[in-house]
Amino acid sequence: MNPSLGHPRLQSLILRAACLMSLLTLGAVFAPEYVLGKLNWFLGLGKLPDSVLLRYLGSGGSFVYIITGLLMWMMAGDVVRYRPMIVFSAWLMLAAAPIYAYINIHTGMPRWCAVMDVVTCLGFGAALLWACHARPKSA
Repeated sequence: MNPSLGHPRLQSLILRAACLMSLLTLGAVFAPEYVLGKLNWFLGLGKLPDSVLLRYLGSGGSFVYIITGLLMWMMAGDVVRYRPMIVFSAWLMLAAAPIYAYINIHTGMPRWCAVMDVVTCLGFGAALLWACHARPKSA
């Protein structure tokens, strides 16, 4: 194992886990409006506003999560080849944490949602950076 590559198997596992989390948004792309309305009510956010733009941004944003997740799955298949993209992705995840905090607070999302987004971004980003740069122990 090349020590400059960190822990390739761990990188692959982290990327695949992040991909699977991203794929959880698949339902939001195709969910009927009444399902989204029930979810909105369940989260304590009241009645879902009737807005074409809101539906477009929600479905489109969820679809971007899916595309990003599939790209992570592809990178997980060859972490040596995609190393620069993996390291860049890890830094993007870390940078996304405060942006998600701002978005959640600014839009009035529940505190648990903001915490979940921030912790997830920080966790995946930090774990991936560590897996890319940590020196494996000699056998």
